[in-house]
Amino acid sequence: MPPRVFLLRHGEAQHNVGPPFPPPDHAQLDPELTSRGVTQCIAIPTTYPTFFSSLNPADTVILVSPLRRTLQTMLLGFSAHLPSSTNSKPIPVVILPQLQECGAFPCDTGAPLAETKERFPQPWLDWSEVERNVEWNRNEGVFEATEEKNVARARWVRHFIRSRPEKQVVVISHHGLLRRIVKAPHAHDRLKSPIQWQNAALREYQYADPTLADPEADLVRMPDEVRREPSPPHVS
Repeated sequence: MPPRVFLLRHGEAQHNVGPPFPPPDHAQLDPELTSRGVTQCIAIPTTYPTFFSSLNPADTVILVSPLRRTLQTMLLGFSAHLPSSTNSKPIPVVILPQLQECGAFPCDTGAPLAETKERFPQPWLDWSEVERNVEWNRNEGVFEATEEKNVARARWVRHFIRSRPEKQVVVISHHGLLRRIVKAPHAHDRLKSPIQWQNAALREYQYADPTLADPEADLVRMPDEVRREPSPPHVS
């Protein structure tokens, strides 16, 4: 049986701020969360209590993008389920470069890996998948920011999730890639797509074909309590 799939967008990051002031700054390389984003992520367990109460480390895995805002989202939002001196049964974490954002802007590009490792020195973080894909932050190969490559990467992610042995897979990623993972209409155009993802919003999906024969590994959204999402920020 394919796993339950929970897709989470990162909290508000420095390049997400605005309009009206300041305008979004896509020239920032691999930006971190804003103070509001930190608050959003800390609140994830209380925003989605049914989801968190269902997490079982024995049959759950967290897949996370190697960009800083997604790593911060994981560390803040899932702290109770990550390795610590008081948690002997943490949820496994896989840092997956295929979950990075789709654009070629600096804000969608990972910082040098050595710097990111220094910023996140937790010894239990496994960087092997990132190290195996040396072109991950060079906009090259399968990570080239073309729509053909973005769609193919989203398809690869759906297949990767479907192949996992766990019953629940939590994915922490980015707006653009999440739209492509769920095949949102006009996924390539944020302004035209009817599917929008607020910062720190969590949604549950399941595979459309439970026989696992679907070559596209398409997902359908579930009408679960997890669908209750944070309200969008008020702009006066």
